[in-house]
Amino acid sequence: MSPEDADLGATQANNVQSADAILAYQQALDLKPNYVSAWANMGIM
Repeated sequence: MSPEDADLGATQANNVQSADAILAYQQALDLKPNYVSAWANMGIM
């Protein structure tokens, strides 16, 4: 996984796969805790 997996989270969120999206955001944040896009996208969920 890479921090860019937040992009995967966004795709899943757009496809109504919110549980998978949240998991992808969390995995991205585990690798890069200051990844602003992941934090922002989780806030939208």
